[in-house]
Amino acid sequence: MFLGGRMRHDEREKRVMNCEEFEVTGLGIERDATASAAEQAAAREHASTCSRCAALRDSWRLAKLELSSLGEATRAAETPERVEMRLRQEFRTRHRSVPARRAAVIAAWALATAVKCSSTGFTSSSCTTGV
Repeated sequence: MFLGGRMRHDEREKRVMNCEEFEVTGLGIERDATASAAEQAAAREHASTCSRCAALRDSWRLAKLELSSLGEATRAAETPERVEMRLRQEFRTRHRSVPARRAAVIAAWALATAVKCSSTGFTSSSCTTGV
């Protein structure tokens, strides 16, 4: 157990995983290059003792296998041009809307400042100091 106030290496590496941790990290831990051997062992150990997490792991593996076979079966399939065009249009709409709104806000502020300065006169201290 303790040797000279230190834990032995094999006890320090022993890790216990609960169901919540397994759901978050345990499902893809086999392919995770950053996961330690202790984390991988803890995930395997948890799945071997918890029937719920074992079923979750099995269904996850089955889903990945089915998606892989679907990808292979549809590799040569081509998207109709109208569907591809609509997807690209939707992507552009969602990803360009923030910069467009930002430009509109800046333009509104500039217009408001111009109106204020023209109504008070350009030599007014409020226009030159920005207050």
